[in-house]
Amino acid sequence: KVPLEGARALGRWTRRSRSIPPIYVIVVFFIIPLLLLGISELFTKESVGYTVLGTFICLAVVACILRFVWFWKKQDGKEKFLACLDRRQAVSATNKTLPEDMQYLKAKVGKLVEHTGL
Repeated sequence: KVPLEGARALGRWTRRSRSIPPIYVIVVFFIIPLLLLGISELFTKESVGYTVLGTFICLAVVACILRFVWFWKKQDGKEKFLACLDRRQAVSATNKTLPEDMQYLKAKVGKLVEHTGL
């Protein structure tokens, strides 16, 4: 049930922003595997310093995950994220229609200038 709900949520987010799929691919297929590979490499070294560094990095990763879950669940992170996607979509739609809107407004101002004689 969890993977299906995750896929549905990803699909809904993708409808709101086209930047979600590339971010998902980069994070899931590059950043997370490289992070895990790097941490595992630290533990395979024979040095105690690398093992301690790996332990601290693991603790930092766990702390970051817990903080994200806290933000997402307890601090309305999901709603904030969706609101951010909606704002970005509105700005994108406005930027796409801006040249036509400017031409329309210039024409209207021109008609007003002709009408008032300014």
